[in-house]
Amino acid sequence: MPTGFARKYNLHVGDITAVSWLNGNNIDMRLYLQNERNDIVELTCDNAGWGPGDFQELALPNADVIAFVRTIDTGASVVNCLNIFWAGQDQNIYQRISYVESQTHRWLEPVAVASISSAGDRAGSWIGTYFSDESSDIEDKFVRKVRVRIEECIVALSMDYTDGTSTAWSGGSRGQTAEFVLEDNEDIIQVWYVADHQRIRALRFGTSNNRKSQWFGVVTNETPDVWTHDGDALAGFCGTVGGDSVLGLMPIWSERATLSTIEEMVQEAEMLQLEIKALSTADLPDVERKIKSLTVDIQTGFRDGARGAMDSIVKLAVSTEYLHDLTLAARKARLGVDIQRRKHITEQLATCKEQTKFLLDSVRTMSGKSQTLFRTSEGLNAQASEIDVQARSKKARLDRLLQSTKSRRIIADEENEDLRIWIAEAENEVRKAREHLDDLERRSSWSPAVERDPNGLNKFKFRDSLRSRMTMDKPNPKAYSAAQELLKERQSELQRRSEVLKDGTRLMQNLEQASSLADLSFRDIDVKIKELRVLVAEEKKLAEASGKLAVMLQKLLRSGEAMDDNTTAVEFGEELLVVLKDALDIDFLRAQLTVDPGLLEGTLQSIASAV
Repeated sequence: MPTGFARKYNLHVGDITAVSWLNGNNIDMRLYLQNERNDIVELTCDNAGWGPGDFQELALPNADVIAFVRTIDTGASVVNCLNIFWAGQDQNIYQRISYVESQTHRWLEPVAVASISSAGDRAGSWIGTYFSDESSDIEDKFVRKVRVRIEECIVALSMDYTDGTSTAWSGGSRGQTAEFVLEDNEDIIQVWYVADHQRIRALRFGTSNNRKSQWFGVVTNETPDVWTHDGDALAGFCGTVGGDSVLGLMPIWSERATLSTIEEMVQEAEMLQLEIKALSTADLPDVERKIKSLTVDIQTGFRDGARGAMDSIVKLAVSTEYLHDLTLAARKARLGVDIQRRKHITEQLATCKEQTKFLLDSVRTMSGKSQTLFRTSEGLNAQASEIDVQARSKKARLDRLLQSTKSRRIIADEENEDLRIWIAEAENEVRKAREHLDDLERRSSWSPAVERDPNGLNKFKFRDSLRSRMTMDKPNPKAYSAAQELLKERQSELQRRSEVLKDGTRLMQNLEQASSLADLSFRDIDVKIKELRVLVAEEKKLAEASGKLAVMLQKLLRSGEAMDDNTTAVEFGEELLVVLKDALDIDFLRAQLTVDPGLLEGTLQSIASAV
């Protein structure tokens, strides 16, 4: 039974379901999964191996698929009926049945067995052109703005992100354009919607700062539904469009939740670092051990089989040459061919036939083993490549987190520096005002002393509040006290921010440490992957040899079937020459040859061309 297979997808796939049953002496297996285009597709397996099946149906994104086999006893025979259920894009549950007729599986047409008004997080109609905002770095995207084209329904959608990227408009070009702009460190965590079976009629967004957007679209008396996902941040949408509007829609949530603080970013970075470390210390070494073990199998077991096959070719060539010599001598006999000579020719012919069978068995065994080794190699190489892709993706995400955190730290430093400047100026103004009040008290007279600031307002909005309280025509002790209180508030604010920065410094060190550890793990993965590529190159030769061996085996099978008691040395030579050329074309086999390949090929060529 084949050991398995590997399939690579760039985006998420949906549910995976497998089913198997006994079909005579064979075990049939079927696997159903949803590909990137939202098709439910079938992979089949029998004794010949895995391959694509005949089943392919459109479904809702991330739809579940159910498969089971029902055995029906008709009296005359037992029939295995394969049943498949899935959610179609029109939000109907479909059933499709396959049964065996004349040893062939035949599919009946799909039948709608139920209707669903809402399928999970999906809304509207899913019959249309599919779109998705999903990308490899979707987890690190921060939505800056949602843009909507509206009329009596949602015509089109587009997302702007804080990194300057945007999604293309999904939908039509008509209607009025409106937008909802987010504040710094704000995420959309709720989406209210109104939809029917044909389209999305209205949307409204709620944020992590408890803000709500206007309604986009038309809302009458319906009670809106809401999308939310444990406080996770909205990263984009997927859905269908058609007829110049949005027909179906589903939110894409970011698993990063709302990484609005450095603490959350550090936690995310440390988690990524541990995941990269696990890839380096557990997942990849496991694949590495299996690949090295496979390499040993190739170098030992397969090489032994290759040597045996090449020895069989040489022995058959020697026997064929002897048969050719006996036949040639009999032809040249001047006094006729005696019984003894005929006996020798017959015996040698039997030897050649027996050695042909032995060669056939050797190549068949070697071909089967090479196919098994190749399938195992293909699966392991796919695993190693997937680990490499995961590590690079996680490392890139960690690097973006580090850069984002550094950017936030720079902004925080600048804000604190502005606050320090404001406090220094405010302290100076309060000191001057206090001195002026003290001077007035000593002189027991009042006079204006503090002039208004000719330079305008400070960038901090609360500075004007303090200055306005201190720059009056006649000093007021109450205003002075209020200014002092405001100063104390800002000093407390500075102290709080300083503590946050101090803690942020520690967190940044933790994040940089996580990044450094991830770098070490990533470099280790990179080194191991490069080492594995050397082994992979060897196994590619095995793959080439495997395919050529299969061709060689088929030729040998045809040759063996054609050989009988009347086969001549010339015919043996012709067939063996074809096989030898195939064998010499496989480096792995050529290396096992114990005689000069040129001499061997020349001898067989001479026999094959003899008249």
